[in-house]
Amino acid sequence: MADLKKSFPTDPAKGTVCLAAGGVFLVTGIALAASAHWIGAVIFLLVSLPYLFMGLWNFTVIVLSDQGVSRCFLGKTLKHFSWDEIREVGVTGTRVFNRRKKEKTGRIYLYFSPRILTEDDRFEMALRWPAFDKPYTLYDPEKVRELRQYWTGPIAEHNTGDLSI
Repeated sequence: MADLKKSFPTDPAKGTVCLAAGGVFLVTGIALAASAHWIGAVIFLLVSLPYLFMGLWNFTVIVLSDQGVSRCFLGKTLKHFSWDEIREVGVTGTRVFNRRKKEKTGRIYLYFSPRILTEDDRFEMALRWPAFDKPYTLYDPEKVRELRQYWTGPIAEHNTGDLSI
């Protein structure tokens, strides 16, 4: 039987915004360089780099398969964990300072961790988001349904408001 694979983009909306902002900074830097405003050109070109990087990062794809979870970009696997290496699958909201309004969760992501996280670890991960060391994708109930084909363990929840998995 062939290995079934499910692919999900990490966060295409955030990727689009970051690429657009990075593109504006890049074009502005090039225009400043063309008019010999070197200091401004260097500043705008340097500022464009993190936006362009995060834009591309958010267009990486998370692949779920019988072999495990992979983060891929342009067909190349950047990180892979087998299901045996995954110790925790969880959902976290990234707005950690919500003034005790549990419905203010920020963007919610589904993540895959090679170690079991404590509540403090989850808070720290959400505070320092994005989690570059873990595959993750924007939360969607359909993704959880697909995940259940491979993962039968519990799904940890952190800062998810009224969301019930």
